[in-house]
Amino acid sequence: MKRILSSLSLVVLAGVALTGCAGLGGPDVSDTHFADDAEALNSSKAANIPGFLPLDATDVDLAVRSSAPGSQLHWTSEGGITATYCEPGPITGSPSDLGVDWWPGSVPAEGYDCGRWMAFEADGAFYAWDTKE
Repeated sequence: MKRILSSLSLVVLAGVALTGCAGLGGPDVSDTHFADDAEALNSSKAANIPGFLPLDATDVDLAVRSSAPGSQLHWTSEGGITATYCEPGPITGSPSDLGVDWWPGSVPAEGYDCGRWMAFEADGAFYAWDTKE
């Protein structure tokens, strides 16, 4: 009986470790900082970065939730959002709370619709989230 309980304890501990403690509170989020767009686009996270990230982007932060769809992006840029497919206009929807400290407290009413991503400027920086939830 003692051996069975020990084995069961190991199985439970392994299960918690493999889930990344996702069941213990909060989404399973990877939060990565990059110095600039080149570092971000040459990283293992490049597939999560939208094509509208400008070439002059610096101070890039990317949060990716692995347990479900949802990504958020932050960067600074002198040129701003220059992708021709990003249409200025009202922000629709709202981002998930991924619990990152660099995301602003509120989302403005106006921004950019960049296809699957919504983007906006706040306090001299740019923010975007993947609307595929």
